[in-house]
Amino acid sequence: MIIFNIFESKFLGEVMSNSKDFSVDVPPWNNTYHRGSVVMRGSMIPKESTTETLLRNDNNQQLVSGVGVEVDKKWDWRSADPWRALRIQAEFVDGFDALASLGKAVSIFGSARIKEDDPEYSLARTMGSELAKRGFAVITGGGPGIMEAANRGAAEAGGTSVGLGIELPHEQGLNKWINLGMQFRYFFVRKTMFMKYSSGIIVCPGGFGTMDEMFEALTLVQT
Repeated sequence: MIIFNIFESKFLGEVMSNSKDFSVDVPPWNNTYHRGSVVMRGSMIPKESTTETLLRNDNNQQLVSGVGVEVDKKWDWRSADPWRALRIQAEFVDGFDALASLGKAVSIFGSARIKEDDPEYSLARTMGSELAKRGFAVITGGGPGIMEAANRGAAEAGGTSVGLGIELPHEQGLNKWINLGMQFRYFFVRKTMFMKYSSGIIVCPGGFGTMDEMFEALTLVQT
């Protein structure tokens, strides 16, 4: 007991003397990255998305989860097409399971670059609110800008605010105004969820991603 007390006193003294090192409660990483149900931060964030890995066909340089490390041959099965097909199936199942009981909903597409003080942000926020008041769930891509504004309006009106995010290393994760959110690996699975569970879509000003979603919708309504 005496030895323990001596050790305890010395240890606590050292901790107290170095307490200034812990005065800032900030993690050593800035970004959070989601790959399916997996959360990664800092050096664990991959250098390319699942889609990039899928499209890249380089037999000379394999990557472990896109991190940039050469793959041991015993892990090659993780990038094989049969295993990828199972991951795609699992993503469809997760999406169907999460959204099947959503009820009537409207998908809203638009720019991630619109700032909070932009008039378009205010309009999208009002639009999300009015849809929620009329009993519609609001579905967006879950990001910032127009997406955040629509989710915010729906949440503030007490409605269902859905965000269907996508795995992109350099983009913000799901915004804070979502009460039902998913992160997808594959763009085509995500777009299926937008269309399958929407009674209608609203296209706001945006870039290539918004146009891609718009033309996907226009194509699918013909089928």
